[in-house]
Amino acid sequence: MTTGLTLRQGGTGGVTSRKTGLTRQSVGFTVIEVLVATVIISIVLAPLATAYMLHHRASVRAGAETTALMLAQDRLEELKARPYAEVAGTAFRWFTEVPGYEQYAGYGYEVEVSTGALRVKTITVTVTYPTLDGTGTLALQTERARR
Repeated sequence: MTTGLTLRQGGTGGVTSRKTGLTRQSVGFTVIEVLVATVIISIVLAPLATAYMLHHRASVRAGAETTALMLAQDRLEELKARPYAEVAGTAFRWFTEVPGYEQYAGYGYEVEVSTGALRVKTITVTVTYPTLDGTGTLALQTERARR
């Protein structure tokens, strides 16, 4: 069965149709192929970019929260090591103002101390830390009794 269409190799490397006399080069991509590939790549990359951004935000926040937790624990341990009578609250202070903590720019703390029944002091350290959206806070609390 013949269709009346015969293809022969042209001299320029293309394929020539005997019926139409046109030569089609098989080098490169057509505009449609490029557009389809671009659309497919865009559809695949959009969710990946969103996932990357969400992961980045979560990672930055986790790092800041971990640092804030470490700083709050440091303050609590320092207060617990003081004699009972010297344990007192402090107004908000930036860690950059505390010797040895200059590298913690953007982090601050406040200490509240209240004396309850049986002269037990409740010590609350609240640390403020930087986030991508502004600031966050973390509070740790412990109790200290007179010995």
